[in-house]
Amino acid sequence: MVRRAAFSRHSRDAGFVLVEALVAVAILAAIGGLVARHLVDTRQMELRAQNVMKARLVADAVLASAFDPADGASQSGAIDGRRWVLDMALERSASPRDGGAPLGLYDVRVTVEVPGDKPLAILTRRVGRL
Repeated sequence: MVRRAAFSRHSRDAGFVLVEALVAVAILAAIGGLVARHLVDTRQMELRAQNVMKARLVADAVLASAFDPADGASQSGAIDGRRWVLDMALERSASPRDGGAPLGLYDVRVTVEVPGDKPLAILTRRVGRL
């Protein structure tokens, strides 16, 4: 009978209990869920950064185009399927010393649509003839 009691105690300590196995599975599932969520968030941030970069390239292309205040205070268009709006406002003007046409300092704002996000706005100043 002594042998039986020793054998029975040994068999209880020898393996995992079902509760221990379930706890281990639950911990692994929680870690897996966190990793999956992190991967999804990282992908969303990458797509947002790409969209903002493309919008910035469109804004730079609009600003690099011929700047002519005579075209009007507001212009709009689309480049690569992205709509943009250019707004100009004369801040101040000055007459050049050489007697040429007066110059104006313009506040220029380019707004480009960013899919799934708020529009990107670039503010700058440009000098142009009045």
